[in-house]
Amino acid sequence: MLNFFKTDDTTRPWYLDPTKLVLLSSTNLAFGDQVVGVASIPQNVQVTNNQALPLNITSISTTAGFAQTDTCGSVVIAGGSCTVSVTFDPATTGAYTGSLTIADDAASSPQVVTLSGTGIASAAPVVSLSSASLSFTAQVIGTSSAAQVVTLTNTGTADLVVSGISASGDFAESDNCVGQNLQPWRPARSTSLLCLP
Repeated sequence: MLNFFKTDDTTRPWYLDPTKLVLLSSTNLAFGDQVVGVASIPQNVQVTNNQALPLNITSISTTAGFAQTDTCGSVVIAGGSCTVSVTFDPATTGAYTGSLTIADDAASSPQVVTLSGTGIASAAPVVSLSSASLSFTAQVIGTSSAAQVVTLTNTGTADLVVSGISASGDFAESDNCVGQNLQPWRPARSTSLLCLP
């Protein structure tokens, strides 16, 4: 026989524990990096009314940077469930922490889900060169110098397509960059410059 006045969770019935009246499938949603101005893929929280009575929903809200849609309506029937879908849509770069708050008439109200994510700048390629200038020593007319190598790296956050590379004046170049799709932060491809006096 159960002892309703005992505080041991192994013997106390669930309806005497206010934290078990409304059950959440998750109490923490982490969205990771998200481009500023672009909404993330939704993450869902299932809300279950674990009571023998209807659950009356007062409000469901999120803090700035996050948004929600839900199937809960104003009442969740006894033993019923509904789904809250949360998205992360940062307005600026940087870390965001917030909450999803469900207010209702259960003794455990409000139910709170912790939210987190980081706003990042729009994805774009960035060209980085190992050297911005090259100096060649005196060279006999009609001969070619030894090649000096410039390494090109994409240090951005989106793929870089190299459409062309050219040298001017008495210089020539050869490369393995043109036509290549350089992914961010991958080992660089190189461009070799030849001096033709």
